[in-house]
Amino acid sequence: MSNYVKHKTTALLIIFILGLIPLSVQAQPPGPPPGPVRPPEPIRPREPVRPREPIEPREPVGPRGNTTTVYNRVSTSYNLNVVREPYVDYPGYRTYGTHYGLHERLEDYSDLEFLTEGLLIASFEDDNDTTVYVYHIEKDCEVMEYQVDENGNVISEKSVETADDC
Repeated sequence: MSNYVKHKTTALLIIFILGLIPLSVQAQPPGPPPGPVRPPEPIRPREPVRPREPIEPREPVGPRGNTTTVYNRVSTSYNLNVVREPYVDYPGYRTYGTHYGLHERLEDYSDLEFLTEGLLIASFEDDNDTTVYVYHIEKDCEVMEYQVDENGNVISEKSVETADDC
C-alpha cells in the first residue's frame, strides 16, 4: 500500500471515529442527492401598477376667507429629464425623482405653503453657495416653475407650459 492510501485511510478513520462525518455520507457515491427532485417554481408575472388617483381640487379660499388661486399637482406626463436639463450643469445639481411637497428645509416657511402640491424637479447651488429648489405646479391652467432658495425666498416665477387638462 502506498503512503497516500495509508494517510487517506487513517484520516477517514479518525474523522469517522470522532463522528464529524456520519457513515451514511461517506458511503454515498458522488452524484445528485437521493430523493425526488422538485421542478423550479414558475415565474409569476408582475402585477400591473395601479394609476394614481386624481386629486380633487380644493376650495379656493384663503386664510381670511378671501378667494385665492387654486394650485394643483402638475401631472408627470411630460419627460422630467427634459425639464431638468437646464439645471444639469449647475454646481450641486440634484434630482428628487417624483417628489411632491416641500423639501424638509423649506417646511418652516408658511409663505411657501402653496408649494405643498408642487413637484420638486431639482436643486442646485447658486453663486452664493445657497441651495435653490426648482418646483413645478399647476396654476390657472398653466404649469409654473418656481425657484426657491433655502431661506424661503421665491427667486423666480415663470410659466413653463399649458397644463394638460385645460
